[in-house]
This record gives sequence, structure tokens and C-alpha cells, in this order.
Amino acid sequence: LPVGIVVQFQDARILSANSAAAKILGLSMDELLGRTSIDPRWRAIQLDGTPLPGEHHPAMICLRTGATAHAIFGVVTPHDVRRWIDVTAQPLIAHNQHVFATVVSFIDITEAVDSSAAALRTSKRFETLLSESSSLILVCDLTGVITYVAPVATGSEASYLVSKIGENFLTFVADDNRAEVSRLFTLLATRPRSHGSCTVKLNNSDGFPHWFEISVRNLMDEPNVAGLAITGTDIHDRVITAEKLEALNIELQRRLDEQEAESQVDRELNAAAELISKCRSTSELDAVLLGAIQRVFPENHPQLFKGLGGNIALQAVGEITGEKRFLDPGECWALRTNQMHLSVGSNSVGLRCTHLPPDEDLCLCVPLGAASSRFGLLMLTWPTALTQSHAESFVNRIVPILNIASEMND
Repeated sequence: LPVGIVVQFQDARILSANSAAAKILGLSMDELLGRTSIDPRWRAIQLDGTPLPGEHHPAMICLRTGATAHAIFGVVTPHDVRRWIDVTAQPLIAHNQHVFATVVSFIDITEAVDSSAAALRTSKRFETLLSESSSLILVCDLTGVITYVAPVATGSEASYLVSKIGENFLTFVADDNRAEVSRLFTLLATRPRSHGSCTVKLNNSDGFPHWFEISVRNLMDEPNVAGLAITGTDIHDRVITAEKLEALNIELQRRLDEQEAESQVDRELNAAAELISKCRSTSELDAVLLGAIQRVFPENHPQLFKGLGGNIALQAVGEITGEKRFLDPGECWALRTNQMHLSVGSNSVGLRCTHLPPDEDLCLCVPLGAASSRFGLLMLTWPTALTQSHAESFVNRIVPILNIASEMND
């Protein structure tokens, strides 16, 4: 590497120089000789970009103090090219200890300074981008203790983590998510360069969970990191939107199921009305009517009753199904309508009202959801696919069918 050398006397004028000095400074030998360190044509600046006063030049310091002086600064050549030089000035001392001159040596370090400046600009640019981003970048040791947090935008939900260096990252993970993240850390800790990811809820500065998608890589073998490198993306809005869409889909499916149930009722009732008109016996009529009702509500144990003896007693059409055997007062049709308790065929039916005396075991309060002059419908449970209001509407739509059946039965 060429080394420029100049000799400057007490008045700071350059009295001699080598060719390397002239080449580095972009001057001819004639232009170089006679110049001083305080000549404004050097346009000397320091590494931070501020001007370098002539009296702070190493040669001037050396001549003034008699001590070796050093500095790095930039000068401008006559062709407006900035050259960065590393300068050392050493004193020449006479026998009377008087400094009569200085020998100044320097090398051109422009390439190194420019590279360093570019790296610094890149670093500052990256730091600025991070500070404006909502992304999370941090490093933890293998136990989860935070050792580094990159700057994060002030408005980010993770910005408070910048002040949490030395604390364990897992303490900021929501309780129901902590075990999963801990297992991921444990898995990666024994496998250098291994990688894993998961979706986590990080508690924000107010203690409320916020969704992040994190990626974790074991970089223990990387000296500049020496830990688990974690990058996180804020996906909270995306998760909340997905949850809302799922709720909307569930509601849409519920409505579609409800519409299908309505269509099924219409199909069955229309078919039943047509069949009833063709029945030739009461038993056939009973079977058609009960079959239609049971197809409309197959899982809800509908029970059809027929009035006997002037409707002072009831007869179950078909077998009574389902597990329910006792009716509460709130279900009592007789109480609600101020009607008499009707006797049902025999004790073997097994349905009775809980508010009646035990010895009246042949009496039944029938909570008829729909009734005609001869038939009554008892719903032991409401259809699970429908709201109660819709189920009641469907039951009421059966009344015309019951009326047709009553006329046919008479």
C-alpha cells in the first residue's frame, strides 16, 4: 500500500514530499510543495462530515506540542474527488529539544471508508425500516430470555418489548398458548440451524392478547446472534376477520338448514294431505297422519292422540316413544287452557303430570301443540335444527291436516 510522506517545517509549509504523497493528494509535486496544513483548498472534513479546522491537523498539533499526532480525515483533490487519508505526524527535534519540523506519513483509505459508510447507511436504512414496521424481531437465549429486540414502530402492539431485554419471552405469551411455544423452543434448542413456526397470542402492553405468527431459528452457532432468532408478523386483524367470517358461515348454514327444514315440512304435509284424501279406513288414516308427523320431526318424538267418547278421553295413535315420561306444570295443556285433564287409555302409557296426585295415574295433561276436533299433537322435544318459534310455526301448519283427518275420521 503506497505511503505518502511529506516534511513540514515550523511554519507548516511542505518543504519535501515523495511521489506517493503527490499521487494520493491528486497534485503535482510543484502544486504540493509550499502548501500548508491550514490551506482552505484542502476542504478537510472529519468522518462525521464536519469541517476539520487547520489547527487540528496532525502536523499542526505535532509542531505545536512536540508529540506524535494521528487523525483520519478527508481532503478534496483539484478534480473534486474526495480522498480519505489516515495521517500520522511525528516531530523532528533539534539538540536543544526544539521542534523544528514534522514528518507526516499517510495512506489512502478511501475505499475502506466508503465501504464502511455504505454499510452504515444500509444499517441505518434497515433500522429506520424496522422502526416503521409492525414486525417483531428479537433474539432469546435457549431458555427464552430476551437478549436483543430490534426497534419497532411506536404504534405496534409489540413495541413495548423493546424495553423487556433480560426478561423471559414466554412470560409475554398468553397462558393458553405458552406450552406450545415452550415446546417449540425446547425442540429447536438441541438442533443448530433448525427452524419452526407457530401462531401465538402475545399480551400487549395493556395485557390483552394479540395474534402474531412467529418464526424461530436456532442461530447459536452464529456469533452475531448466538441465540434463537424470532421474527413475528402481526396477524391479529386477519385472525379476527377469519373468526367473523366463520361466525357468518355458521349463521348462513343455520339459515340454510332452517329453510331446508321448512321445505321438508311443506313436502311432507302436502304429501300427507293427498294421501289422507285417499284413505279408506280410520286405521289407515291414523297411520298416514302419524307417519307424516314423524317424518317431519323424526328425532323429536312427536306423539299423536285421538279423542274418544266425546273427547273425554284420549287414545295414543301408535306407541309413545322417547325417554320423557313426566310433564311439568309449565307443559300442562289443561292448566294453560283451563281444560279438564283427559284420561289416556291405560296406565301402561306411562305419561303423567307431575302436579297431579299419585293416585290419579290414568290422567294426563296433554300440552297439545296443535289440535283439531278429533286429533291432538304432543311434541315432547323441539326440533334441534329449528328455533322454537319456527317449530311452533311448523306445528301450527299441521292444524289444517289435522282438520282434514278429523273430517275424514267422522
